[in-house]
Amino acid sequence: MKTVSAKAVECSYNYYKITPQKISEQAGIVLFSLIFYVVYTMWYGFAIMYMFEGAGLDIGH
Repeated sequence: MKTVSAKAVECSYNYYKITPQKISEQAGIVLFSLIFYVVYTMWYGFAIMYMFEGAGLDIGH
């Protein structure tokens, strides 16, 4: 029962031939991914905002 519970919770078991690793082993890749995600999301959001402003719609708080 313990292995079934662990495999149900552990997401890495869903991918064939992927061994579970500690996140600290890949800290550089994880940090880069998070920073890239935030910057890209903000860039995309500002692009949408400027498109609406160019169309004459004003977005405000």
